[in-house]
Amino acid sequence: MGNRSRSRDRSPVRIKRESVSSSSANRRRESSIERKQMVRIKQEDVAIEPIYLDSKGRPHRRDARSGRPSSPSDSSTVLEPEKPNFEPSGLLAAETNKRNGVALKYTPPPESRMPRISWRLYVFKPDEAEGSKMKVIKTIHLDANEYYLIGCDRRVADVELFHPTISKQHAVIQHRLVDGKRIVPYIIDLESTNGTFLNGERIMPSRYYEIRENDVLKFGLSSREYVVLNDQSV
Repeated sequence: MGNRSRSRDRSPVRIKRESVSSSSANRRRESSIERKQMVRIKQEDVAIEPIYLDSKGRPHRRDARSGRPSSPSDSSTVLEPEKPNFEPSGLLAAETNKRNGVALKYTPPPESRMPRISWRLYVFKPDEAEGSKMKVIKTIHLDANEYYLIGCDRRVADVELFHPTISKQHAVIQHRLVDGKRIVPYIIDLESTNGTFLNGERIMPSRYYEIRENDVLKFGLSSREYVVLNDQSV
């Protein structure tokens, strides 16, 4: 009798019943999971699942039961949620970068600073009575703003020039923080038609050039010269 009992335990019929019982348990468990998910959705308690990247940079989600990626990968990296950016962009940036209703070609850089010393431009003009000699006709102070827009458009220009070869928004003198210590003036040409000149050399557009004491600036084809000085050199 004992031998017959052991043979019944190993019979195919019992194995089949255990398989059916296991399948039923799996279905009940899956049904329970689905009901919980439906309840969570109904209560609007939906959590955002993190997105992972496989070794080839392809996005995938982890399997809820196994915790493994749903697609094969050697390693994965969690993508952190994007942080809010409150800086203006696109059309909003264009709208905010205006002066007197005119769109500005120039936006100051993050290192823009107020100068610590007083910089000046001494404007020299050829003296017709003296031939080739130059005389000072004006002094332009550069210590009240972080930058000065130079051009012929009086609606936007901080330094207004009247020569016909000067562009509406020609160039900018910008005070910038350098090495976390010094505040230095720079000149940048705003892609003007006739160029900006530093010590007789035309500078490349859209690039900053440091200006120093006794440097000479010229704009367009104007004969006027702008000599750079500060209160420590005068």
